[in-house]
Amino acid sequence: VVVADDNGNVLADSLGHQLTEMVSLNLLEPIHKDRKGFMIALVGGEQCCVGYAAAPGSEGFSTGWNSLIIQPMRRAQ
Repeated sequence: VVVADDNGNVLADSLGHQLTEMVSLNLLEPIHKDRKGFMIALVGGEQCCVGYAAAPGSEGFSTGWNSLIIQPMRRAQ
């Protein structure tokens, strides 16, 4: 689970090392269009399901924060 700002800067990462200091802007592009949803994307060279949502903000102000849940798609063996 990652929280990042609109520029891709990682604000929080549940594993502390899942992503480096930046989220690829390719991962953030759908958030800017749809605000919430999911996609299949390469993250660190691994195919992952990525759920995302933009923070709604409050009182008409946006925080510019985005939540991403990144789950690797590994084949059952």
